[in-house]
Amino acid sequence: HARHFETLGQIYMRSAFAKDATYCSFTAGATLNQHKHFDENNFTIFKYDHLALDSGDRCKETDFNLVYYYSQSVAHNVVLVHKPDEPLPYHWGIKINDDPQANMNYGGMVKMTGSKVKAFETNDQFTYIASDATECYGEKCTEAVRQFVFLYPDYIIVYDRMDSADPSYRKEWLLHTKNKPVVKKGIMRADSNDGRLFCQTLLPADAKFEVIGGKGN
Repeated sequence: HARHFETLGQIYMRSAFAKDATYCSFTAGATLNQHKHFDENNFTIFKYDHLALDSGDRCKETDFNLVYYYSQSVAHNVVLVHKPDEPLPYHWGIKINDDPQANMNYGGMVKMTGSKVKAFETNDQFTYIASDATECYGEKCTEAVRQFVFLYPDYIIVYDRMDSADPSYRKEWLLHTKNKPVVKKGIMRADSNDGRLFCQTLLPADAKFEVIGGKGN
């Protein structure tokens, strides 16, 4: 049901060998910087179509999208920790200091590697992953641990423990969908072709949903 590729820091999962199977990936523990993003503890989900996905477009090396969005944490399904006036971490391609927006930041990770897979188990009922990405956030974060449970065929539990160096640093839990989601009574629904994804936040109890997308975003 699952395989952990340790050097590249990738875990791939599937509920079954069937057309209607659910597929997941999880990024953690990479030891190489090559072709890496600021995306440790990121996950994706596929069933009939891309439901929880990596967003953005690499385009070309001289495109600011590669540096400002595609490679950054904000383009992935991770947790952001917003520290005021934090510089944007550099990714290969065009030098960001040549652009007037070079000081913008999304609250993402500052290192592309450094997470540690604390647990990985797969059997005929579930796949379980625990990963500590605290080091990837630098000094602004004192704990960034994600536990990911894939209960076959269709249930996924994501549990994050996030503790920032300053309690005032705002935190955001990201989920990227292909089409605009609908939020009703605290439950988000996103459809893509024959696939449908539901997401419900259990904690914190006062979590706020915000749908961001479309032109200008």
